[in-house]
Amino acid sequence: MYRISTGMLSQVVNLLKAEGLDAIGLCRAAGVDLTRLREDGGFFPRSTYFHLTNLAQQLSDNPDLGLKAYQHFLPGSFQLVGYTMMSSPNLLEAFKALVHYAPLLGSGAALGLQREDNRLRLCAKVLPEPGSAMWCRVAEDIGCSSVLGFSRWLTGGTLPRIREIVFTYPEPEDTILHQALFDCDLIFGADRSSIVFDLAALKAPLGTANEALALLHRQFAEYCVGQLTDATYRQQVHSYLLQHLGSLEICDLDSVAIALRVNKRTLQRELSNEGKNFMEVLDEVKRQLTDHYLRTSSYTLNQVGELVGFKESSSFHKACQRWFGMPPGRYRNLTSSYSGATQPPPEDAPMSSILTPAW
Repeated sequence: MYRISTGMLSQVVNLLKAEGLDAIGLCRAAGVDLTRLREDGGFFPRSTYFHLTNLAQQLSDNPDLGLKAYQHFLPGSFQLVGYTMMSSPNLLEAFKALVHYAPLLGSGAALGLQREDNRLRLCAKVLPEPGSAMWCRVAEDIGCSSVLGFSRWLTGGTLPRIREIVFTYPEPEDTILHQALFDCDLIFGADRSSIVFDLAALKAPLGTANEALALLHRQFAEYCVGQLTDATYRQQVHSYLLQHLGSLEICDLDSVAIALRVNKRTLQRELSNEGKNFMEVLDEVKRQLTDHYLRTSSYTLNQVGELVGFKESSSFHKACQRWFGMPPGRYRNLTSSYSGATQPPPEDAPMSSILTPAW
């Protein structure tokens, strides 16, 4: 079961109150125990968070509700992760801390940084959970606006220039508030959300920086993350591949070992002790993603093959024959539940703390 921190849920409740909605009634309907919001380091099921944001989206007459989190942001909602960001020397290091310690904010999303020439992209991809309400626009806008609201607070109100923001939902009829808040290029309908900054601007020193506190905060954060991550090596490899397969990143044994911060031979040995090898886990993930995309997406067969790591369509067809006993086209015809919107990839992984290589 995926989770969300009490701090992140508190941010939603604060937004609902600030916008004049019946926060108590909505929380009651979503099953949120308001007394638990004061638990520092506590968690709720992520499905509760999704239920609450979906209810808010349905009952509010303001489609831009989630964007209002930018002005109503609570610095304490990021809890320990927020403290590590505050004591960082600059926003670049603060974003690295956000990605690395993301498991303390919740699970069920892949969060990462990518350098693109003189720019930095902070990107996120939410993973679904069977039986849970779906990720909605309000939830996505709250996530984006909260990160930017905190960044503005850290810089004393002088947020570095944003070059681009990418959303997964379709372009709304009215994007006036988007433009007013962010003043940058906007892209909608993508497979993951992201924010692009000028890299040089992120290196400006923060007034909240404190080297001694940064060390203390990060040591404690490392300890807390360690208490949460007790997955087997097979589960860790499976989670990493599920999040990164089909992206521009290399997903071979060497790269996965580096990402998991373990020696390649140690990883091979530990997988063997668990009765698996790397190629078997990779094949499991390819099968799982193929099944998901064929059932629930509008991607072409060639696109599905590429997304799960096949360079040749013939190899993809042979794999489907081995997995499903039939070609991918026939499997899609028999199982497809596609209804017009590409669904996110299947449930399995905790929020990633993977950081793309440094500069």
